[in-house]
Amino acid sequence: MDAFGIYLRGASECVLEQNSISGSTNVASAARGNGIHLWKTRHNRILANTIHDKRDGMYFSFADDNLIGGNRVWDTRFGIHYMYSHQNRLLTNFLTRNAVGATLMFSRQSAVEGNIVSANRRHGMVFKQLDSSLIRNNLVSGQNRGFFVQQANQNRFEGNIIATNDIGLYLSNCSDQNVFVGNAFVRNTAQVWQPPFETVQGRKGPNSFTENGHGNFWSDYSGEDRNHDGIGDTPYHETDVFGYIVDRHPQARIFALSPAVALLRKGEELLPLLDTPGVTDTSPMMSPGGARLLPSPDLFDGTKSGLLSKQ
Repeated sequence: MDAFGIYLRGASECVLEQNSISGSTNVASAARGNGIHLWKTRHNRILANTIHDKRDGMYFSFADDNLIGGNRVWDTRFGIHYMYSHQNRLLTNFLTRNAVGATLMFSRQSAVEGNIVSANRRHGMVFKQLDSSLIRNNLVSGQNRGFFVQQANQNRFEGNIIATNDIGLYLSNCSDQNVFVGNAFVRNTAQVWQPPFETVQGRKGPNSFTENGHGNFWSDYSGEDRNHDGIGDTPYHETDVFGYIVDRHPQARIFALSPAVALLRKGEELLPLLDTPGVTDTSPMMSPGGARLLPSPDLFDGTKSGLLSKQ
């Protein structure tokens, strides 16, 4: 058995800072303890810790009002995982090579800002029944799904870079009243995917991809900007049949940049093949100016950037 690194139960206003926590690779992942585990606690600061090869890097349950910042987590199941935990701040964490970078569930009023979530095996960030939260200025790249948003409501996604994922944004039809503005969707195989098999009955309100005349940057937008105001003259609309294929057959992603897929998408614009409303951005940005600049490519290699210790 691989034990927990730090287990905090019931005690509040603690500082967990600059700890190095590692698990044994000789023990099955499911049998390892979590790196940092918080239960029924509030007002803690979890800062600049390094965690790898544990079950979950950090797990929080009924843990509110915590600052979780500047941590580095890799080779775990969920880098950061919390449930029934409200008003937490996740700032400038680096999460890579986990099954999922971060999973936030059954929580509200989170601030998720400035995190780098790259090259995780399945999803970058999962938001399941996360409500009334701010997800801003994160870099999410190189996963099967960048943002996985399910039954999440009244959240604001702003200034994020969602790049080179199989699906940039997986948006459940049961997620309502979310605002996506100033984000950059860059070279994802499918920029946005909404499952057509989910019911749309009982929706509280639509998700918005435009606010006050500003939308998002889409790397595959083919429209023009004749008046040079930085906003495309025609809406961006995605109902991506290729995303539908990749969602069911991930191996098809090798064809993502092929002429056949470009022709398929053009045909989809003229004659839709899927009966789904898709995503419409009425004011697409011509450049990713609303999102923060991409960092150096070396940032994706922890050993080069210093974000990960050399093994």
